[in-house]
Amino acid sequence: MVRAAVLASVIEEPGHAYGVGSAMTVRFGGVIGAKARHVYPVLRALADEGLVEATRPLPGTRSGGTAVGGWYRATAAGVERWREWLASPLDGARAAVDAKVRLLAARPDDLASAEGILDAYAEHLRQAASDLPELGENVSLQRRLTTDFDARLIDAQLDWISDARSRLRREAARRR
Repeated sequence: MVRAAVLASVIEEPGHAYGVGSAMTVRFGGVIGAKARHVYPVLRALADEGLVEATRPLPGTRSGGTAVGGWYRATAAGVERWREWLASPLDGARAAVDAKVRLLAARPDDLASAEGILDAYAEHLRQAASDLPELGENVSLQRRLTTDFDARLIDAQLDWISDARSRLRREAARRR
């Protein structure tokens, strides 16, 4: 997720590692934040894969796509990889955080991607609800309470998805 968040930040606002880290902290609201020293290795790896390129290198750094410093921007391949990530299946064990990061990484005017992310998260929740155990009579109160807690949490998240979808559509209509 951090790689995708760095890539999303560079797509939205090219910059140097410090600026990318700062933009991530603002954009992802603390869900994912990164200091420059953490962003540099990610930017180097993305550059090695051809997903970002460094332009206007800082004095004393190598020029080209694998520069240690400089101003980073996404390549066409990077934008395509970011779009693939937005549409890929959610990480099951961390689906809530993954969905939240993807919503924050999507462009504000990209209603289709945001709705796709909400749809994927809703499907994950429906699957989780169907996986809740059927409890027989000889089950402890604690087990019943935790299963009820899980079911209510899933219901609340599905309600939130419905509300979020409505708010996205209202905002899209307002922008037109």
